[in-house]
Amino acid sequence: MTYQQTNQWQPSGSWSGGSAPQKTELLNVAPPTFGWVVVREGPRQGKVYQINAEGSVLGRDVSCDIIIDDQAVSGRHAKIWGVKNQQGQTDFLLQDFATANGTKLNGNLIIRETLKDGDRIELGRTVLIFKKVD
Repeated sequence: MTYQQTNQWQPSGSWSGGSAPQKTELLNVAPPTFGWVVVREGPRQGKVYQINAEGSVLGRDVSCDIIIDDQAVSGRHAKIWGVKNQQGQTDFLLQDFATANGTKLNGNLIIRETLKDGDRIELGRTVLIFKKVD
């Protein structure tokens, strides 16, 4: 059985005439959390980098997601990535890769720490500011 009017659903599982309807927008879905860093001091000052969901590796090596042109920064220096916390929100973590000059967060050498909006990250002579939007 087929409906006679155009653009109507047919029991055969297809649309008659026109294109298929677009997906329905879902309401009450939590928006994604975004993180990024801004180069405050050093080469590429003012450059903004978005943090990938699976994480972004920072360093001098061209294979890094965020390349830091600073001779005091290791080839693969640190990583920032997101994890879900107990409340279901995304927290971003910063981890140093046991580098020669280390990674500073708000002036303190760290191995691994949770980032907060506005945190100051120092890699070599380069200063990055972490930004987060929930």
